[in-house]
Amino acid sequence: MQLLRTLSSLGLISFFIINIDEAESVGSCHYFSEYKVDWFDALFACQLMKLCLADLRTKTAFDMVEQELLPDEDKNADYWIGLNGYEKHKYTYVSDNSALEYMPPNTKLTLNKPCGYIKKNGKSETGSYTLATDNCGMKKQFICSDSEWCNGNPTNSSFVLGWIIEPPCYIEDDILDLLGLKGLVPKSNKIHKG
Repeated sequence: MQLLRTLSSLGLISFFIINIDEAESVGSCHYFSEYKVDWFDALFACQLMKLCLADLRTKTAFDMVEQELLPDEDKNADYWIGLNGYEKHKYTYVSDNSALEYMPPNTKLTLNKPCGYIKKNGKSETGSYTLATDNCGMKKQFICSDSEWCNGNPTNSSFVLGWIIEPPCYIEDDILDLLGLKGLVPKSNKIHKG
């Protein structure tokens, strides 16, 4: 209930009305926003959901998100991810301050534009994606994912690997009811259950 009051007071109640899609990976949930905010507001929105901006440090993680974006032309947008070089001399992921390990072809990172995002790789015939950076104040859609930590704080997420009983990744009926969305969202409002 406190989360709803906080979201409502910040004008972020629409965060619950995001497009929720299934990701093809064991133990991962990804939320793809439909609205645009700056990098810091994207981080805050993810943390309110007990998630973090997406960590795409490995080729496997990158490929998983790319495969989710490729078939959907409605997702032909730039999405903030957890990559950040703000007030640092290197890029790390905000989930656990880990260094960047994987960079897809045509990645363009500059420290004077310190916040990372995933974008369509030009006019590539394969429709692939790459990484780039921009000013953190620019408004973009964003991707949240499960993580034990986010920006130095535990997320207390129930979606993190290692739980004995992993609950499904979905918006519960009571939350949908409070938002006036019960019955409007398909019964299988799951993103993914690992």
